[in-house]
Formats: sequence, structure tokens, C-alpha cells
Amino acid sequence: MIKSLNRGISFTLQKEGYQVYSAFTIQEAEKIFHSKGADMVISDITLPDGSGLDFGRLVRKESDACLLYLTALDTEIDIVNGYDSGADDYITKPFSLMVLTSKVNAIMRRLMGKGANVLISGDIEVRLQEAKVYKQGAEISLSKTEMQMLIYLLENAGQILSKENILSHIWGIDGQFVDDNTVTVNISRLKNKLDTDAISNVRGLGYLWREQVIKNSEISDDMVFVCSSLDAWTGNICSIYGNCRKKADCKADTGIPGAGRRDYCIVSKFLSAKFR
Repeated sequence: MIKSLNRGISFTLQKEGYQVYSAFTIQEAEKIFHSKGADMVISDITLPDGSGLDFGRLVRKESDACLLYLTALDTEIDIVNGYDSGADDYITKPFSLMVLTSKVNAIMRRLMGKGANVLISGDIEVRLQEAKVYKQGAEISLSKTEMQMLIYLLENAGQILSKENILSHIWGIDGQFVDDNTVTVNISRLKNKLDTDAISNVRGLGYLWREQVIKNSEISDDMVFVCSSLDAWTGNICSIYGNCRKKADCKADTGIPGAGRRDYCIVSKFLSAKFR
């Protein structure tokens, strides 16, 4: 994997919220793997100091990390050898960075419990296992198609999704037998139901979710949860995580715009809020 491709993939996955370590040789990869560990390994096969297949066998021998090969070797025997070495997936070049990102997200969802149970963006919360959506703690009724579209947008936040991408992902077709307005109409309904401007129409290109999205797997004990009013956590509010770790410290005077005005919790990882 050439360095520019390595950096491009690393940058893209970092934007998705993953912690990424880069290596350009098997020696570097083994050192990082043994010192840092990994939930997923993406490796080329043709490496400067040997075969990525050997590194893959090491990964499979020592851990249950997901192993994905990304390589120009595309013959049948190459692919068979890749899977025989322990690969979970085998992608040949040229490839789509968007497809690779979707594959990584899908695999990581299965690895994390198995999957992110909750997606949070501003005051919108999606509970994946329950297939329910909440805005400021109030449940929003969505159709199956609208729910699938919302999840697809959230999981690819910050990326422009073309109509063709959406049609293929939601309806499993390339758009040949669907009205041109199908995506537009469903996006419009979704925006109206959610009462949000987070969905942007990029003229001539597609749609994107432009707000930050937090996956429940990204939330750790050192994050601060700020309730927007003194008694917000006593009712059905705090729907994101009812067991607020900072209940005893919760104050209305948080310094957060809108505090005391809306009854929902704010995950302050991205707002850098502090209790007083």
C-alpha cells in the first residue's frame, strides 16, 4: 500500500472517529500490533519487507482482530490464499474509499456489542436495536425507509451520498426502475419529521449529514454529561444515558447555550463543557 493511499485511508477513518495507527512495513506493523493491539487490521499483501499474508497469519494466530486485505492481487488463487491466511474480507484495487469505509463501519458495529446501539447527533438519538428515534427525549415516528435512510446518513456523517448510493443502500437497486424523485421525497419527509437542518442537499452531488455524530461505543467514563436543567434527569429526559455519571454535580448554570431551556442531555465531548 503506497504511503499516499495509507495516509488517505487513515485520514478518512480518523474522521469517522476511529483511532488509527499507520505502518509501512511488516516490522513496523508487528511492533504496533504487539504494543497497541487492534480491533481491525487493514493490510496490503505486497509489502517492502515481505508478504502481508505472513503478517495476517500472525494477526490471526495471536488475536481475534478483524483482518482485511486491500491489494492489487486479484487472481482467484490470490483471493483464496488471502482467505486461507485468515482474512475476514479481501478487497482488490481499484476500490471505492466510500465502500471501504462502509465495510469498516459495518464490521466495527458487529464487533462493538455487536454494533453501536445508539447514534447521537445534537438532540437526535437513534436506538438501533429498538429501531426508535428520539428528539429532545420525545419519540419520532419514522417509516422503515425513513429509518434506514437516517441511519445511513448518520453512519456516513460528513460524507456526500449520491442518489445512486442511497438507492443502492436502501432499495438495493441502481435507480433504473425507481422514480427520480424517490430519494428527494423521502429526504424531505425525514427533514420535516426531525425538524432539522442537519441534512444538506449538495447541488448536483447528493446529500450529507453535516452535524457531528457520536456512537455509544465512543462514550467513556471520563466524558461529561450536562443536564440542561436541575431536574432534567429525574423524569423521562436524559434518554441518551439514564445513568448520568454526574447527577450529583448537575447544575442549571452550566454555561451552555440553552441550558435550563430545553430538557435533554448534552454530551459535552465536542462542546468541551465543564461543571462548575
